Amino acid sequence: MAQAKDTIYSALNKVKSSIGKIAEKGSNPQFKNKYMKLEDILNEIEPLLIQNDVACYSYFDYQDMNGTLIPILIMEFRHLGSDTMIVSKAPCVDDTKRGSQQIGSGVTYMRRYMMQSILNLRPDPKTDDDGNDSSQPPSPVRQASEATKVTHNNTQDWI
Repeated sequence: MAQAKDTIYSALNKVKSSIGKIAEKGSNPQFKNKYMKLEDILNEIEPLLIQNDVACYSYFDYQDMNGTLIPILIMEFRHLGSDTMIVSKAPCVDDTKRGSQQIGSGVTYMRRYMMQSILNLRPDPKTDDDGNDSSQPPSPVRQASEATKVTHNNTQDWI
């Protein structure tokens, strides 16, 4: 009987079935919750990706949005044996006007959420709240943050 050729989906399924519980070592003092840090996710999944012939890369591209170049974070999971892949993209902008360090924090945040999404990892309880937290009236700090966000007239599908 011929064996089916592995693809990125079958390889990631093997990775997913081998992932143990990822400890929530991160702590968010504002929301008083624990979360999976990117480092902890990578420590758990990198050996499994390698074992299943999957490479994971993150890199940037840029997209013109009304004359402004917006950095786009791209995450690629590629199965080396079949050259099949899954690609996810997200804008990474500093909507707080705090500079490169803020963008770096956003990149780490987006990489963590992209990995959680692609690998279907269980999110932390605060994130997985059925939208209840995001539907609450904004706090004064949140209102100030919202007021400084960059908005664009043209929106595009990023993922």
